[in-house]
Amino acid sequence: MRASHFCFKYLYLRWGVDLSKMVVFVGESGDTDYEGFLGGLHKSIILKGVCSSASNQLHPSRSYSLSDVVPSDSPNIVQTTEECNTSDLRASLEKLGVLKG
Repeated sequence: MRASHFCFKYLYLRWGVDLSKMVVFVGESGDTDYEGFLGGLHKSIILKGVCSSASNQLHPSRSYSLSDVVPSDSPNIVQTTEECNTSDLRASLEKLGVLKG
């Protein structure tokens, strides 16, 4: 089990956090737990262009693309455009149903 699963489990069990109302912001690439942050009850916003230059340094042997990991039909995952601004983030939160438009 990856660290991200323990993190969410701890928040749920210890503090009673409603994971379905939690939003996790992730870059296009990150640490080895990256895939663990995308599934589950919580909502995820993938910030395109963030951490993408570190991808080659962190995971030189990773031979798959983000589209192989991200379920394209999940209502709990949205992706921003590169160089997104605050209105793009707001639109993503509205799309996930976290904010009302």
